[in-house]
Amino acid sequence: MSTNEGRNLAPSDWQRFWDTGDTLWDVGKPNIALMQLLEERAYKLPEGTGLVAGCGAGYDVIYLAQRGHATAGLDVSETAIQKAKQLASNSGLSPSAIAENISWIVGDFYSFKLPEALFQFAYDFTFFCTVFPTDRPRWAKRYSEIISSGGQLITLMYPMEEHGKNPPPFILSEEIYHQALDPYFELTYIDRDPAKEPPRTSKMVMAVWTRK
Repeated sequence: MSTNEGRNLAPSDWQRFWDTGDTLWDVGKPNIALMQLLEERAYKLPEGTGLVAGCGAGYDVIYLAQRGHATAGLDVSETAIQKAKQLASNSGLSPSAIAENISWIVGDFYSFKLPEALFQFAYDFTFFCTVFPTDRPRWAKRYSEIISSGGQLITLMYPMEEHGKNPPPFILSEEIYHQALDPYFELTYIDRDPAKEPPRTSKMVMAVWTRK
């Protein structure tokens, strides 16, 4: 497959996927590798508000909020965000905790309005793999605008092996991340064998990048 072969999906495509339930990537729970990073590895996130772009139904946003991290979930699909709000209300978090620690944004990653205080961390999983290859520099630049100096971008690199035809998801590699992020971020943590569970059991890498 050539580097740029695949689909360059529009916001309307993602809305359609959620409206029709064509969301095979939605496994119904937060990712075990993120849980391992924060719990078993005891990795300390920067103080302040985080962002999960392409949050879908918001499992990782809710998990971060349950651990006391104020987090915003961003998705281009209004249907996804409505599902996320419902899941948050049934998560065991009190209404006041939800109001304090969770915000939802329906919008485009490249153009949504940034808060006055930039985000201190962001988590990217099953989002970068949807970015058309020629847009990867734009993706990285946008994160450099979103995350404050000294803040951190957590990337769970996946998929890193053949993953069907007609991407997305596009196959990723450490080199692809470095090419995109090195102008703005420094790699400060890497785990090449993070925890996995079905249906995602193929190679993945957990990495943290600190904003220069």
